[in-house]
Amino acid sequence: MLALKEFDRLLKPAKMKLLPGYVFRRARPAVVGVEILAGQIKPKTPLVDENTGDLGEVMQIQDKGKAISEAKSGMQVAISMEKPVVGRHINEGDILYVKVPESHARTLLSKFQTRLSLDQLDALNELVEIMRRKFPLWAA
Repeated sequence: MLALKEFDRLLKPAKMKLLPGYVFRRARPAVVGVEILAGQIKPKTPLVDENTGDLGEVMQIQDKGKAISEAKSGMQVAISMEKPVVGRHINEGDILYVKVPESHARTLLSKFQTRLSLDQLDALNELVEIMRRKFPLWAA
C-alpha cells in the first residue's frame, strides 16, 4: 500500500510533439497544438525541451475548445504556456518532455520500472539522456 502511494505522488514521464501549423499564439501565453507521444500531461506539469531549456508549466489543456484536466498518449490537444515564446524558445516540430524531478526519475527507474508503460519508460530514458548532457550524473 505504501509503495502505491509513493508511486502516485511521483511526477510521471511524458513526451509530446509541437504540431506544425498549430501555433495559435506565440507568447503570453504561448498556445500551441501538441500530440502526446507518451504518458499523460495535466495543468501545472513542468516542461523541458531537448536542450534542457526550462519551459515553465502547462497552464491549460484544451480539446476541441473545451478545457480538460489531462491529455493522454495519442491525443492531439492545445496547451498554453506562460514562459516560452514560439519561434524563440520553442518551434513547430519540437519534442518536449515533462521535467521529472531527479529524485522522482531515480525512484521510477529503481523501484517502479514495471509500473510504467513502455512509451513512458522510453520517454524517461530519453529525458535522463538529455539531462546527463548537462549534468553527467543526473538520476544515477
